[in-house]
Order: sequence, then C-alpha cells, then structure tokens
Amino acid sequence: LAEVGVPRNRVSKVWSTFGSQAQEVLSDNPWALVLVDGITFVQADEVARRLGLPMDSAHRVVGAVLNACRDRRGMGHLFLRTGDVFDAVQQWCPNVTPQGVADAIRTLAQAKPKPRLIVDKVTRPGTVAIYEPWMHTVEVSSAQLMVERLTTARDSTIATRLRLALARPDLPDDAVQCATAAIDRWSSASHITLSADQRRGVINAVTEPISVITGLPGTGKTTSLRAVVDIVKEMGLRVLLIAPTGIAAKRMASVTGVPAATIHRAFGAKGWDEGHDEREATYVGVTGSSSSQADASDGSGEQWARSKDPYPADVVVVDESSMVDQHLLYRVLTCTPTTARLVVIGDAAQLPSVGPGNVLADLIASGVFPTVSLREIYRQADTSGIVVAAHAVNAGDVPDVDDDPASDFRFVTIREEKAVLARVLEVSRRLHADGTHFQVMSPRHAGTVGVTNLNAQMRELLNPKTSGTAEVRIGSEVLREGDRVMVVRNNYDLGVFNGDIGTVARIDTKSGHVDVDVTGSARIHFPLKDAPDYLRLAYAVTVHKMQGQESDVIVLPWVPGFSHQLQRNLLYTAITRAKRKAIIIGSPESMGVAVSNTRTDVRNTLFLDRLAAAGGVPVVVVA
Repeated sequence: LAEVGVPRNRVSKVWSTFGSQAQEVLSDNPWALVLVDGITFVQADEVARRLGLPMDSAHRVVGAVLNACRDRRGMGHLFLRTGDVFDAVQQWCPNVTPQGVADAIRTLAQAKPKPRLIVDKVTRPGTVAIYEPWMHTVEVSSAQLMVERLTTARDSTIATRLRLALARPDLPDDAVQCATAAIDRWSSASHITLSADQRRGVINAVTEPISVITGLPGTGKTTSLRAVVDIVKEMGLRVLLIAPTGIAAKRMASVTGVPAATIHRAFGAKGWDEGHDEREATYVGVTGSSSSQADASDGSGEQWARSKDPYPADVVVVDESSMVDQHLLYRVLTCTPTTARLVVIGDAAQLPSVGPGNVLADLIASGVFPTVSLREIYRQADTSGIVVAAHAVNAGDVPDVDDDPASDFRFVTIREEKAVLARVLEVSRRLHADGTHFQVMSPRHAGTVGVTNLNAQMRELLNPKTSGTAEVRIGSEVLREGDRVMVVRNNYDLGVFNGDIGTVARIDTKSGHVDVDVTGSARIHFPLKDAPDYLRLAYAVTVHKMQGQESDVIVLPWVPGFSHQLQRNLLYTAITRAKRKAIIIGSPESMGVAVSNTRTDVRNTLFLDRLAAAGGVPVVVVA
C-alpha cells in the first residue's frame, strides 16, 4: 500500500475497517479499499494492477461507484443522480457501459444484510437519487423530526408563563399578545427599539415551536437574539445557545451573557474524526459479511453523548445557521428533547455550508416554518463601509471602488495578477508588522493569487526559515514552527474542529508530535503521522474555509482569472468576514462580473421536498 502512495496512517485504517478480512480484500478485491477514507480509487486500482487482477472485473466498477458516492460530500451533495455516477465512474473506467454502472448500483443497493446504497425513485418524480445509507438516514430523519417538532414542541403554557414573568395577570390568554407586552418591557429596560420585522421575529421565537430569523449584516439579528434570550430567561425556561464554530459561539455568549457552545461540544461528540463515517463502518455489501472494528449504533461511526441523553433545554437557539449542514441539523434534532423549541438564526445570502446540504435555504423555501427576513440596516452605527458594500453586493449593485485608505471598505485597482500578488504581499507585511489580526482569502487554490501560491509566498515573507526553526514535511507541504495553520477536519477527542486556526508552537520529531496553539483553545498535540490529515497552511485560505470565521482585516485579491468563481454570494461572504476593514485588490470589472453573477452551485438534496411533503406544502424545485 505504501508503494502506491497510501499514507502510513491510512494503512492502519485498513485493518480497523476490514479486520480479519484485510488479506482477502488486498488479494481478491482491492477496489474495496475505497471504503477507507483517504484511499483513492486510483490507489486501489494500482494495487489491483500489481496483483494482476482483471481490469474488467465487476468489483472494479463497484469500487468506482463507491468512490464516486464518497466524493459527492466534497461538492455539498447528499445524493448523486445516475448520470452523475456514470460520468464519475467513466473517468476511471472509460470502457464502462451505462448498464455496467446500473448493475453495480443494483449490487450495492441489494447487498445483504445491509445495503451499501439507497436508491430513491419516489420522493421527486423523475429523479433517481442514489444515497449512501447514512446520508439518506440523515436527510429523511431530519425532515421527519423537524415537522414532528411543530407538534411536540408546541407549548400551551406560554401565555401563562409570560403573564407571571411580567406580573401582568390582566393580559389576555394569548401568547402573541403576551409576547408583544414582553418585548415592550424589554425595549423600555434596554433602551432599544425593535423594528416591526424584528418584533415579529422575536414573537415567533418566543411562541412558535420552530422559527427562522434571517438577515444581512447590520439588520439586527444580534439584537433580536439578545431580546429572545432575555425574554425566554424571564419566563424561567432553560435556553441552549449553539453555533457551528467556536467564534460564533463566543459571539453569542458575549452579546447575551449566557454561555454558548459549538454544536459538537454541546452534544458531546466523541470517538472518531469526521472522516471515519458510515462508509468505513462495515465491509457488508462488498464481501457479504461484516468484520467491522468500528461501528456506532446510529451508523455514523461517531458517538454523540446527547443522542441517548438529550440536552435538558426548553429553547434551543442556533446561530450562524448558514454553516449548518444536514448532519449537524440531524444532531441538533436528535440531541435535544422533542419538546424543545428551535430558533434558527442566520444569513441566507452567505455561501452554503461546507458539508452536504442546503439547510438554511431549504428551511426558508419550504414555507413550513415561520420566517422573518430582516432587510433594513437597523442602527446608524452599523452603516459602515463594510455593511454598505455587503448590502450593495447582495442587491446586485457594484459598491464604491474608491481607493480610500481611511475607508473600512477599500478597493485597490490593479489589473495585472503579478502586481496584485505583490500588493497583497506588501499589505500583509505591513499588517503583520503592526500586529493586526488579518486574513488573506482567495476563491481558489490554483493560480498566481490562489491560496497555494499565496501561502508559499506569505510564509517566506512572514515566517522565513531560520537556523533554530524546526520544520517537517507533511504531505505536499512543509510545516514550520511559527506557521499559521488551519485545522481542516474535526477530531472530537482532541477537541479541535474544521476551521479552527492556530500557530505551530513546536515540532518535535523525536516524540513525533506537532504542538499547535489553537486560537481560543488550549495547546493541541497532534501526532506527526496525523498532521497531513488535520493541518494546512493558513496564511491564505479559501473564502469557503472562512465561513463562520471573522478577522479584523481581510485582504482579498479579485481578478478576472477567477472566472466562474466570480460569484455574488462568494464575494458577499468574503466581504462580511471583515470586522474592521476589507481590502480588495484587483480589477473593478471583476467586481462587476461578480455582482451580476447570481449562479449558485446546485446541491443534490431532497430535504426541501421531504419538508414540504411532510408539512403539506407544494414545492417548486428550481433545477
């Protein structure tokens, strides 16, 4: 396996996946190795070639189908269409026929005792959806649990609780009128006047089993959150504040005065990292028998303490919900009581979650849950250049592109990519020297101003090699003490999560560890053998990787070479990562292309269909 490029730490996972059948797999059906996260079809294929196995084996096509379904997560899909599977398989098996792929799908769908694939031909007429079993479970269960909670979380005591909290026995036995009175008292005490839309959002949050509050920056989502939490606490209810990232959780806690946590921490996620999911849980369906060394009762390959002992909460508030993927929503629903009300807050104009699904957009589009969209900039103090630019981009207008150093939204016009790179490096050098917390972003990895080249150039500028600095090669990168790095996958045991940023404090090749000071957390000790899976240089990161993160200053190259990635929602997301200043360097024409490009990547999910069907609402699907 090492000879075909399989990393050493992945070799050990072959045993944990296949157990005593490992030898059989390697000898008779090495294409089944794609069940191990991190082993590609190309590597499995090379093992087969070296063993002299026939390249027209049916096992080969089955392995290619499994690999195609595995890769779909990286594109945000929960399922693949048959045409998608065929196109993917053809990359590796150019002579395969549609019938050959169909036979492989059927073999996997009919595997005993458990199917390896689920084929759904019913939910959306005309669509044949091919799921991995765990993804199917997550999507179906999430829809069912959301709609069921509309009944199980309905509370007939709300009006009574509010009358008692307000000491207003004169109020009618009407939850909405009592909630309105509670808002009036809160506004008087806090000296904050809510807009009509904000009031509706807070009333929904206090009275409805499930509600959604969405809005652009500066429109009052945070103020609405604060009002909801204060009123719910006055009612004597237990409130749980959660978010997908540590930064978002800290922000919730700071504005409400109530502790908040990441979804993973709140619900006690333990066991394997995110790569060790249902695909590795069993060899069933490939050999027909199981020798799993790592299985979980729900099939996820993970252990969430609160799935068996729901978190004791009456109201659950989820912030930054644009980052919540289908799996995280499932965990929120299965780790909280069915009687707990759910308040979902987020910005629907942001890029969708990194993980599979389109949760926030689907919740809104379903029409099943009361939703309030905050559109107007609420407070004068929020009319910063960043906020104004974000609103302009979202509306399809080009923001002011003046190069005003005093503005908190600054556009530096440079049209040649090498010159753009030079200016990005110069700006970064100055910000670094000033001790400013900043982050460089790019829409893509490749190219002169792509993440890969930016990281290489910035590292040599900001953290050059010195005689006393230890470094080590991890995968295709060299890691150096003092490097800025990002954690790119969850590890619940270590307590680190995808998107965490830190600094390499120490590299100890003797003990085989890399110590990373993760921002907002303790020093984490990564085994060197695991570093390639978990750590990436983060002097520059993709815009997608900055979802849910913030930086005092963001620096963004924006050039015609980004081509189809010049998208409105991507530019909007990038701008809104800045707390104090956004510096965009590139061509104004590229800005114009982006704001006029409303194309979004369509994600294969039937969550919207399932929600609408369960809620009795007709669904209109935009292909």
